[in-house]
Formats: sequence, structure tokens, C-alpha cells
Amino acid sequence: MSLIQESPVIRLAALRVLRHLIGHEEDVVIANSVGIPTLVARSIDIVLNNSGERLQAIRFCQKILSIPGAAKHFPIAITRALVSIGFDGQLEQDKLHRSSLSILCQLGQRF
Repeated sequence: MSLIQESPVIRLAALRVLRHLIGHEEDVVIANSVGIPTLVARSIDIVLNNSGERLQAIRFCQKILSIPGAAKHFPIAITRALVSIGFDGQLEQDKLHRSSLSILCQLGQRF
């Protein structure tokens, strides 16, 4: 429920909690089955006054990649959001352009 709130501060806190809760490959599988990646991708895509929320979403992605074996369960919705920032982020001067490219490179190395 916290990831669909109107307040970016609440969504930021929810993303931080999720990042700390995920610690094993099974946690990533459960998060995917519940639909959390769609909401995280939404947080990455929205470019308003929510830079802290977007940063927590990027850190969530980095946390997934840091777990051994969890890269094979990396959500496609988040990957698509990162690819869109990778393509258009430099033109739009998006602050997360380099971070998204870094995560995509790490994801490519895992496969």
C-alpha cells in the first residue's frame, strides 16, 4: 500500500524498507510474484520532485544484483524502465542516466 501513496516521502520510505528486507534469492522471487517490480518501475519512471524516491528505487535494483543468483530473477518491468532512461536520459539531462546504464551493464555481465 505504501508504494501507491500520493506522497513521495512515503514511497521513498517504502522503497528503503523493501531494499532492507530483500536479502535472499527467494525474497526476490516473492517480490516479483506480488507485483512489487511494477511499482518500483513506476517510481523510476516518474520524473517530478521525487529524486529521493528514484534514488531508493535504483538502490533497490542494485541490492537485487548484489544477491548471489538473484540476477536471473531481475524484473523485466524495471529493466524496461532502466533502458528508457538509458536511451533518453542524456537528452533529458536525467540525473539517473549513468546509474541506469551502470545497472544495465551489471545485469548484462550476469548473463
